[in-house]
Amino acid sequence: MIKFFRHIRRNFMETGKTGKYFKYAIGEIVLVVIGILIALQINNWNEDRKATKEEAKALKELLVEFKINHKDFMRVYNIKKHALDSVTSYLDFIMDKRIPESKKDFLFNILGRNTWDPNYSVLNGLFNSGMIGNLKNDSLKSYLSYWEGHVSNYMRVQEAYHERVVKYMDMRSSVPRTRKALGENNIHSLEKGQLFSKEIVKSFKYQNLVTTLSGNLRVQLSAMNQVLENYKKIIALLEE
Repeated sequence: MIKFFRHIRRNFMETGKTGKYFKYAIGEIVLVVIGILIALQINNWNEDRKATKEEAKALKELLVEFKINHKDFMRVYNIKKHALDSVTSYLDFIMDKRIPESKKDFLFNILGRNTWDPNYSVLNGLFNSGMIGNLKNDSLKSYLSYWEGHVSNYMRVQEAYHERVVKYMDMRSSVPRTRKALGENNIHSLEKGQLFSKEIVKSFKYQNLVTTLSGNLRVQLSAMNQVLENYKKIIALLEE
């Protein structure tokens, strides 16, 4: 650029028209530079405006997705809480030494088998496109980045519970339930069923499995509380 100005100045000096024409050339160059800067600024503004509109659209879609998944999450969450209350009461009952063994003749009706299976196609799309890194709200960006870890943690616990439920159902299935298996006489059938149940309820294996189910439900709810806390924060940030 300096060489360019020197070249212009030298030409004008050679022609004897240094003053007037040199100032005119400088003015033209300044106008060109200002025009380029304005054009760049307008282009940047348009790009920012376009990016802002795309982000707003994506966040609206993300809010809808989170609310739908949150609704199903709360459904399963309430079922798990009820299941924990039930299994805790049942454990207190069968472990209470003050209650006669003769009354402990029924097996726990397993609850809380419902699973939460969220769909995060919009969120995954934001991660895959790299848009997450361009979000203007740093808090939202941070919560979304850690979200998958919280969900994965719960999914692992949920799967472990399902595996224990299968074991429990296998144990329950060992109790004859049909008239053919129990005998034709209804009274004898009822007595046989109660007898089988009493023997299972008294077994350490059964009590240990029910205790494990209770513990797993507690761990599930702990993981779900973590997810719920983040749900509230993410939805609040998205609604802003």
